[in-house]
Amino acid sequence: MYRHSPNGKKSRGKELTVFSDSFSKKKFVLKSSSEIFQGQSFEEPFFFSGFIFTVCLKGEATIRQNHREYTLKANSIHFYTPGQIFTLVERTDDLSLESLFLSADYIFKLPLPKDFELLKQIRLDPVRTVSEQAIRDVIGLRTLVAKSHLEESNFFHERRTEAFIYALLMEIGAHFSVSVPSAVNDKSRQEALVDEFFKLLFESFRKERQVTFYANKLCLTPKYLSMTIKEVTGHPASRWINEMVILEAKRLLKATKLTALQISEELNFPNPSFFGRFFKQHTDMTPLQFRKS
Repeated sequence: MYRHSPNGKKSRGKELTVFSDSFSKKKFVLKSSSEIFQGQSFEEPFFFSGFIFTVCLKGEATIRQNHREYTLKANSIHFYTPGQIFTLVERTDDLSLESLFLSADYIFKLPLPKDFELLKQIRLDPVRTVSEQAIRDVIGLRTLVAKSHLEESNFFHERRTEAFIYALLMEIGAHFSVSVPSAVNDKSRQEALVDEFFKLLFESFRKERQVTFYANKLCLTPKYLSMTIKEVTGHPASRWINEMVILEAKRLLKATKLTALQISEELNFPNPSFFGRFFKQHTDMTPLQFRKS
């Protein structure tokens, strides 16, 4: 379990467990910090195939997104884009968050501006601190989303809820579109390479587990890629590849009824036995044991 410290002091504990993707069939889910942390263990990182928008109202948390650490504090907004490895490193007892989880399919159907440069900027710099008034505006729109979503008897229920979500996303996007001084702008060639590696990893990990594949795509030697990834993140490329595969395997085992054969095919293993050995090597459990745990 995650260890809390008294009097709002930070404590370093284990990492956040993989979120069940039970809500992936829904368009969106609203959660507060009490709901997010209730019943959760904090043992592993997770990744999500959709978008997460989080507003910090009180307290403080250190998060790690891929290889970088960020601080969430009062009046800050965190914008999570699909497929990044996320870890809650530490948090204070008084941490208060409000989050909106959105499926990728839903958000891409909205008439949002197709500003890919903005998405790239958000991916590299996902936390912004804004004014108290800006936070009140965002929370006000989130409240309207929640209220409208509950009024299912209203004939315009879905369209009105979608309009409020659109307004909320535009409000949040406006804060991220403002250029601010950031260490991201001064990142080294090595850090830029790591960002490209993680982007490629999310696109390809279900089919490709060899460092050579990623090195070839990035026009590098496998040795140089692994050395660079380890220097920046503390772990070699192979560790991150295996981590991503294991996270997805765990999600499929917990959130779906797919058989071991189907999961092994989904993750491009030659057969269920090979998948089982790989899974046990990295978790000390068989896939069946993990599903039942």
